[in-house]
Amino acid sequence: MHRGVASVERVSAPRLSYRPDIQILRSVAVALVLLYHLQIPGFGSGFLGVDIFFVISGYLMQALYGHGISAGDFYRRRARRLLPAYFALVVAVLLVSALVTLPGEFSDVTEQSLFASGLSSNVGFWLQTSYFESSQFRPLLHLWSLGVEAQFYLCFPLLVRCNRRWLIAIGAVSLVACLAVVTVSPKTSFFMVPFRVWEFALGMLAARSAMSGDRRLGLAALAALLLCILIPVDGQGHSLLTGHPALPALITSLLTATALLCGLPEKLESSLFGRIAQRIGDASYSLYLAHFPVIVLLNYEPFTGTRLGLTPWSLPLVAIGTLALYLGLERNGPKLFSVRASIAAFLSIWLLAFALPRAQILRFDHRERLVFSALDDRAVYRCGKLFRLLHPTASFCPLGKGQPILLIGDSHADAIKESLTKIAQRYGFNVYLTVANDPLRSSALTASELRREADRLKARWAFVHYASGNLTPALLDKAHMALGNRMVLIGPTPTFAESVPKAIYEGHVPSAEPADSAIARWIAAHPNVPVIDARSAVCPSGCRVEDEQGHLLYFDASHQTLTGARDLESLFERWFSLRPADDDTMKYDSFENRVGVQITNSDGR
Repeated sequence: MHRGVASVERVSAPRLSYRPDIQILRSVAVALVLLYHLQIPGFGSGFLGVDIFFVISGYLMQALYGHGISAGDFYRRRARRLLPAYFALVVAVLLVSALVTLPGEFSDVTEQSLFASGLSSNVGFWLQTSYFESSQFRPLLHLWSLGVEAQFYLCFPLLVRCNRRWLIAIGAVSLVACLAVVTVSPKTSFFMVPFRVWEFALGMLAARSAMSGDRRLGLAALAALLLCILIPVDGQGHSLLTGHPALPALITSLLTATALLCGLPEKLESSLFGRIAQRIGDASYSLYLAHFPVIVLLNYEPFTGTRLGLTPWSLPLVAIGTLALYLGLERNGPKLFSVRASIAAFLSIWLLAFALPRAQILRFDHRERLVFSALDDRAVYRCGKLFRLLHPTASFCPLGKGQPILLIGDSHADAIKESLTKIAQRYGFNVYLTVANDPLRSSALTASELRREADRLKARWAFVHYASGNLTPALLDKAHMALGNRMVLIGPTPTFAESVPKAIYEGHVPSAEPADSAIARWIAAHPNVPVIDARSAVCPSGCRVEDEQGHLLYFDASHQTLTGARDLESLFERWFSLRPADDDTMKYDSFENRVGVQITNSDGR
């Protein structure tokens, strides 16, 4: 991101004179990102600073290297500029994390470092969950943008040879694809370089245009950029108006290109604000590298994922880390870089990623290791990324083979999908899971769309399973209206007052929240809807949190591990073995006869 400093680049590429305005724009971009990660009120859209950086990068790459430089020289100069500080940061985060985190979180760090070593962090995080998801510990999350930049560099030697018309066409295709994919998979548009090329292309086009000379317009663009943080942006939303990267990113990018094209008033550049902003812009790459790991590690608490926010030590340590990288490595990068040193750094990261976890785990006993293993005792998220890419408009994904049955629900449905599929396959049924994580709760899958899909697939049954907090009578009414007599309700599994692994690690058993009486009333009012009472399996006489061997049944406060979900297999077995005749008529005389399992008692047992 924000690749380098114009004052450094001008030494090796003198065709671009020093531009104070670019450094000011860089300082604005990095400040927005920093304030967002510090969770400062009013900067909830500060991540738009990344879009500013991408446009600036496209501008600089065109201005610095758009005059006949060979691809080999381009890559050597980029590597000298970026890699020494980058590799040092990754190694430092590995070493510090090994000392301050528990094995569960450290395994996340080692995986991130391996992707980072190959400048492909964006791909690694795309394979996980959204940038805005905080359940995993991700101190190297910010390196996703460096992955996007590096992959843009791979195609830059080709883009720079395109004439203006072709560059506009490529940027337009990238933008249209980005907006289309936002409506299907926002994190794909967010992380993957084909859907970000348009931002770099905007910068390149600005660099190819003659400067307008109207610096007042550049100042207006800068002022509008500062107001962009007021735009409501939903990083996980599917809307073109509020999603990301969608309309807010387009507005931000156009304003950035305008400011680059017009420049800023000399009075602003020479003012105290301008001079301070230029110094921040000079060190913006090091500041970006250093700030996020410092914030995440300072806010670290076991079993709580990535926590952001301001602490008393945040700004001092960010400043120290920035100066260390900038003065020690970034400014000296061209002198320190060599291919041999880069290979050594790459190998060091892999060696540390494999050796440190094995050394760290020796500090813990068998009981503690079982607790840590629960964090990884889960299936691949939802339908997997490959299915999502190959079938971007699909509402359901098949998990096996056989007569279709549906599994509709949120992340709790995702947690039980393997156990349900295992039993269903024995009886010739194929589970189709909702691709969206919030069906019936958002526009991702409406009741009418659900009815259409159930009819199209000729689904025999549709199992509905949500977390108790998401399973409301209104949602159940939607499901019943859409599914009719195909609907089978899998009651919510217990939710605990705190993270189960955290509580067990700290030496106490967490207490389960009581069952939702509103759901019990809805069940009573709909006697023809079959109910599989998941709570009865987990809480036969008090809610269990581990099995006889000590394996935990939950990997957080409410989601079952694969081990935990196996408790439901006996209920699924009973359903399929006692299933009604295939006459689409399901009539039950009492709760007990619905599936032969007692409905949850009002006291939650």
